[in-house]
Amino acid sequence: MSLTSCATLEEYYVLLGSDELERGHFLSSLSIPISEFFRDPWLFAHLEHEVFPELLAGKRHSRVRSLRIWSCGCSAGQELYSAALLLCRIQDSRNEPDALQTFLLGTDIDAHALERARSGRYRRGEVGNVALRDIAEYFIPDGEHYRITDRLRGMPRFALHNLLDAAREVPRESVFRAFDLIFCRNVMIYYEPDVQRRMFARLDHMLTSGGYMVMGEFEQPPPEMRATYTRCRENLCLYRKR
Repeated sequence: MSLTSCATLEEYYVLLGSDELERGHFLSSLSIPISEFFRDPWLFAHLEHEVFPELLAGKRHSRVRSLRIWSCGCSAGQELYSAALLLCRIQDSRNEPDALQTFLLGTDIDAHALERARSGRYRRGEVGNVALRDIAEYFIPDGEHYRITDRLRGMPRFALHNLLDAAREVPRESVFRAFDLIFCRNVMIYYEPDVQRRMFARLDHMLTSGGYMVMGEFEQPPPEMRATYTRCRENLCLYRKR
């Protein structure tokens, strides 16, 4: 607010309602853009060897043939690109180039973070958790940075979306709900319990039966929803919807 001409909170509130650029700056200041590739390696190993094969096998008999993944609060996209990389591995190992259909969506309230995600360009220190074989396969050296290959960068879509937007429950870029996997890690922890319940209810509505939700270490389904969700393993913040 100090960088604007507003003298009071009331004036700044009015400005937010009329100035889209300032509203974007305000929302960006609220977000905490912390993410990394393959954060929690045990989780991603479980996704690669247990969850993804199971979900993909189920797609053979499903009306919705594509595997649908949503990363809420995706920041600069590292989490979603990590999932995309695993799916590339699976596709290559099966040697079936057209068999794997995916819809990957990353959303955030921070437009600047989303631009980074779309660019697919990261500092060398940001890829520390990526295996050397995967760096050689999916990353291109670019000075002090790495750029993601076109194949990997072309898999996810990134879009602005606020989980608390009363006017839009579903991200505009998603044709319909029925996500098989939702990442929502360390997003709800910053809100009061009643707001967390509202956010989780929206996510639950978007997650298909038998789907999975990844949450943060200090997050879990609200009490009234715990009978619907089973924690997959004690050492993983991964829950399956019944």
